[in-house]
Amino acid sequence: MEHTGRVDEPPGRDVEAELGRLRKALEIVQADLDRSLNDAPRLQILVIEDGPEIDGYGILAYVADQYGSYWSNVSPALYGPTGELALASVAEGVQDFLAEETWHVWPVCPTHDLGTHPKTSGLIDPPSGKDKASPAWWCSGAGGHRVSTIGQLNGGRPGAGRRRGRNKRTP
Repeated sequence: MEHTGRVDEPPGRDVEAELGRLRKALEIVQADLDRSLNDAPRLQILVIEDGPEIDGYGILAYVADQYGSYWSNVSPALYGPTGELALASVAEGVQDFLAEETWHVWPVCPTHDLGTHPKTSGLIDPPSGKDKASPAWWCSGAGGHRVSTIGQLNGGRPGAGRRRGRNKRTP
């Protein structure tokens, strides 16, 4: 299934709506992960606490593996007041999880061999000069460029090296 990189739900601080945006964002990022990483882990959004206001968040949630293990000491809580922010937050959460759990840098720019990062604003693609509004995997090489819209990644090097996780929390 190909995604457009947009999570079209209205913004708001409603906990259920925010959780829905985060879960939809994870589906999109998981699709990128599945296309680009052999034996990609199955990930989930793990809610640690919910309530009307938790340090400015509607919910306290993290990217976790299928068993509920997550990394709260290296990754900020997920943030999803809008679809685009949810997508960027989950993409960053997946990157943090992979870096800590497997020592993978993901995804990697095929041109510059650098890790990419989610970006949501100022997405003018230098070669074309066109505005790209959807959240994207962005490489800082050669002045910065879009590698792919999040949700449309085609392959990509996963990085090298594996290690056992440390300081991992399992509820």
